Amino acid sequence: MKKSLLFLLCAFVLKTAIRGQFYSDTLFFANTCPTGVACTGGCTDPMFAVDSNLMNFATLYNGLGVGSSVSIEYGFSVPAQGGALIGITLQEGNQFLSVGLLSNITVELFSSTGTLVGQKAGLDLQDLGLLSSNGSVPTYVVSFFTAPGNYNIQRVRVTLGGVANVLNDIRVYNAFYLDPAQNTSGNICGLEYAVNHVSSSCSGLLCSVQNPQLAVDLLNYDDYATLNIPVGLLGVLGTAQIELSWNTPGDSGDFVGFIIGQQNLVLSVALLDAMDVELIDSSGNVVFAQLGFQTVGLTLLSGTSDKSIIGFYSPVKFVSARLRLTQLVGLLTSLRVYGAVKFNPTPQVIGISSSATGNLCQGDTVTLTASSGYAQYFWSTGDTTQTISVTQSGNYTLTAVDSSACTFYSTVAPVTFNPLPAAPALAAVSANPLTICQGDTATLTVNSSSLPFTWSTGDTTQSIPVTTAGFYYAGVTDTLGCSSYSDTVQVNIETADISLLSAANDICAGTPVTITVLANGTVTWNDGSMGTSYMVSPVTTTTYTAFVITTHGCNDMLQVTINVADSTPVAQAMDDNGTIEENDMNIALDVGNNDVLHGTPAWTILAGPQHGSAGIQNGEITYTPSPNYFGNDSIQYEVCTDNICGNVCDTAWLRILIQEDPDGSNNPLIRVPGGVSHNGDGVNDLLVIEGIEYYPNNRLTILNRWGEVVYRSAPYTNNWDGYANTGLVAGHDKLPDGTYYYVLILGDESKPMRGFIELRK
Repeated sequence: MKKSLLFLLCAFVLKTAIRGQFYSDTLFFANTCPTGVACTGGCTDPMFAVDSNLMNFATLYNGLGVGSSVSIEYGFSVPAQGGALIGITLQEGNQFLSVGLLSNITVELFSSTGTLVGQKAGLDLQDLGLLSSNGSVPTYVVSFFTAPGNYNIQRVRVTLGGVANVLNDIRVYNAFYLDPAQNTSGNICGLEYAVNHVSSSCSGLLCSVQNPQLAVDLLNYDDYATLNIPVGLLGVLGTAQIELSWNTPGDSGDFVGFIIGQQNLVLSVALLDAMDVELIDSSGNVVFAQLGFQTVGLTLLSGTSDKSIIGFYSPVKFVSARLRLTQLVGLLTSLRVYGAVKFNPTPQVIGISSSATGNLCQGDTVTLTASSGYAQYFWSTGDTTQTISVTQSGNYTLTAVDSSACTFYSTVAPVTFNPLPAAPALAAVSANPLTICQGDTATLTVNSSSLPFTWSTGDTTQSIPVTTAGFYYAGVTDTLGCSSYSDTVQVNIETADISLLSAANDICAGTPVTITVLANGTVTWNDGSMGTSYMVSPVTTTTYTAFVITTHGCNDMLQVTINVADSTPVAQAMDDNGTIEENDMNIALDVGNNDVLHGTPAWTILAGPQHGSAGIQNGEITYTPSPNYFGNDSIQYEVCTDNICGNVCDTAWLRILIQEDPDGSNNPLIRVPGGVSHNGDGVNDLLVIEGIEYYPNNRLTILNRWGEVVYRSAPYTNNWDGYANTGLVAGHDKLPDGTYYYVLILGDESKPMRGFIELRK
């Protein structure tokens, strides 16, 4: 099957729209048809001429009569350079383009500055290249090789003139350009030009092959090789041939063709029929031959010039192609050969991988990733990244451009998102958010569903109890794994809070007190009073109760106890006696032990000592006698007690006997305590004299306040427990509480030790 190279070029350009440089993508002007009425003069769908899609077209209508015209002007965001091939694709609405219609079509080329750089005013059949004859309406291409030079071509204007009493219309598809200046390697994205002259020869009288190397100079259309055969005679035939090859071998399915022409002549049917094209393999064998060509399928490359292409799709692999011209009877045979081309119509397919691993549902997202190795990506979604995320069903495609500015296409990547099942409905709740009290339970229920449902809690029952705050919903899942969810119910847990802000805890009887609480609801007191402040005047210790109820009915209570002082303060200070030794230091003497106190006590020294220093704290006097002093000293103190109802004070004396050091050396071994508490509690039940064991010849005598001896022991062994062993109460009778006087003789010629002992239960 024969197809024109311009068909391939258009297909090639469509597949290699390099950043908009090859296909029209900009609309500059159009005589727009009025909306809503039949168009008799103007253009419909002008944007279809710049959408890089040969399936769409703009339509020019002109039924306005002789002398009228309608136009569309469109072009390229990146202009072509001088020397480029410019192509315009046309079609008549319902028939072959007639000669009369062609003569009313003008094609003009403009630079980016608006300068007219090329024009074809009135077309004829010789200007048309057949792009496609499939169907009832053929499509044609009008192409121009522009003159080399330092200028550009950006705009193409197609104008349709008027014919008397005829409604004319033509379809205008995208324009394109191919710039030979980019063809530095002989291969533009799969379209490859022959670059090697393999051989050339001729046979017959006066035959020749001139300048064969000019056929492989990378598509310089001003250069060509010439095959010459003189007029043939009957029975005397001759041939001329040229063989060209490419840098890479051709494959089965590739298009292969020669660019040929006759000076100022259209190729005749007879001449075309005398041309053969042979394909040669790597061993030099002819593996396929196309014998003769016809005008159908012949493509004119440039207006009224002689450049045309003959070619076909190869059924075999090949490395070179040979064009053979046979001598014709009665015709001077001369043919220009500008070059040869081959093209692989099956481009590399871009792979697209999907992140989908199973059924997809509405609301899911799928990631589509294109194969790596391309410089630019153009998805059907408009995205330009290698990876895209899609959320809608559809057929997704991709165009990619590699680092050589060649364009490739993907297969269709279908993505289907299955619809979600009907969402379950929850039974009505009183409010949303729904508030319940701490410790209460709310019940949420989902209405019946044909699908099993699961709550956000994981429960699968129709109703669930709720005791904690949160967001709750139910969901259903169909057989495809798609899920829908009910509305969400927000459950809040409310706690009734009440706390004491201020109150006097201890008062005197009848004193007014205000109790103030902090609460998050309405406060009611136990007597029915309401409010956060409550005044009372209790005469006895009383507990009051406050109840709080929130707006949602949650409740709590608070009890406040007001303590009423049971009596006025009491302070009754009692005199005390103490005995220490000469040169003792910081001796603690308890004076508060026998005081009668009610309330909070505080002690103060009022007078003394006269023979030392002292301090008082918490009912205990710390006393240090003056150095080397022995004898008597005294301290007067005051104790005051107070409570919320008042303050009272009393005074007492502490009398201190400072004993002389028994051995004259401040012997620390002997120490007589100041008292005995003979109550059987195991603490101070006996008079224990420290160090007495070092004086085995000691004698202890104890006298009462009247000077009567009530106890005598020689030696004393720390065993007196407050009982008499002599005198009026002799017989081991218990002595009454009080202050007693003692005399201790150590039996070592030291002075006797004297002092007071307090006897108490």
